[in-house]
Amino acid sequence: MKQWFENLALTIIIRMLFGKEHDFEEGKRARNVMTNFLKLLGAFVVADFIPSLRWLDIGGYEKEMKKNAKEIDYILEKWLVEHKKKRSCGENKCEDDKDFMDIMLSLFEDAMDEDLAGFDADTIIKSTCLVSLL
Repeated sequence: MKQWFENLALTIIIRMLFGKEHDFEEGKRARNVMTNFLKLLGAFVVADFIPSLRWLDIGGYEKEMKKNAKEIDYILEKWLVEHKKKRSCGENKCEDDKDFMDIMLSLFEDAMDEDLAGFDADTIIKSTCLVSLL
């Protein structure tokens, strides 16, 4: 029952943010990465309390967090490129069919470089979507 609720909640969040219905392989991979991200978020890391022990990486959390961050960035980049392709082809004209990533893309479409304070619009969109998962 716990696994069912976990899958349901994650599916709802992913659909709301990214408008994605995943095929089995992609969905399984995204679900595993997001679940691992949330588990690492709540993990007790000794280096958080005793920073001088960070170099030891007790428990291997630092390495696992870096690996997970690369996976999340890859998945979010892939979804962002898909959304941009849909927008360039004109597939996403319906206002009712927009998800969070579409709204973020439309907000940053007209943004000037000085408005972004030197940050890339794609990076801002990906990080905002990741924070929204929390």
